[in-house]
Amino acid sequence: MAASLEEMDAGTDTDNCEDINPTAATRAHVEPESTRSDLAAELQLREISPIKAKQGFISPINTLPVELLSHIFLIGALRDIEEFTPFPSSSIAASHVCRRWREISISTPSLWTHFRPRAHVEWTLRAQGLPQDFLVPPGRLRDCKNHEPNLRNMRSLRIHSPAVQYGRWGFDLSSCCMSLPAPNMKLLQLSGDDYGEGHGHHFSRVKFPSSPFRGQHNLKEVVISRCGFRAWDSLIFAGLRRLDLHGIPDSLHVDKLLSILTACPTLEELSIRECDIAL
Repeated sequence: MAASLEEMDAGTDTDNCEDINPTAATRAHVEPESTRSDLAAELQLREISPIKAKQGFISPINTLPVELLSHIFLIGALRDIEEFTPFPSSSIAASHVCRRWREISISTPSLWTHFRPRAHVEWTLRAQGLPQDFLVPPGRLRDCKNHEPNLRNMRSLRIHSPAVQYGRWGFDLSSCCMSLPAPNMKLLQLSGDDYGEGHGHHFSRVKFPSSPFRGQHNLKEVVISRCGFRAWDSLIFAGLRRLDLHGIPDSLHVDKLLSILTACPTLEELSIRECDIAL
């Protein structure tokens, strides 16, 4: 790739991290490790590219039709999104195997819907305007405000919220990534952390807007794991087909759960694990 490793992972600097991170010591340890991990992964992709290119010309898979190869590449691209990878590594790898694979990869917009704040413009342009899968890593919530066109064109939003000390509230999502209309929005996934430290117990916590995306969305799936909130009456829990709650630190009262079920008459999948159900 023409860009240096430092440029390829420009999004990992920490200038604009939220002030809700638990301690300076934690940030100093976690963020450099995350940066090194991202850079190591990118370096491995670059190192194996020449070998893959030679293998590609003699491999039977290279004779498959374009449509089938595109579908195979898409499986990897969707896995990257679901696993919250820092960049579209599968699509990047496919584009560096051989000339044919590169042509297929770059000319297939659905392989490049993976987006995160400060992503490379070149990757975003390859999506050719398709609805995007917006990923927000820890410490990047404030950066969302700089990507209004992408927020309006989301089909999914995945947020990893950093943990805060018990008794403190985390970030207000109504002021950033859920503040604009997103008519293509179908899936919201919110994940967090839960751990003990010298200053007490820490877990992730966010504030939901009462009317997310200004009421203009098509949410069908909400997945929340190890992240606290109290806005059970938010319209985010209306009209869903799938609701998955895991390890929510706040109690879920039965009456609130019944209200959610009433507001989701077409609900097909409900999963509640490791949650405190209160009467």
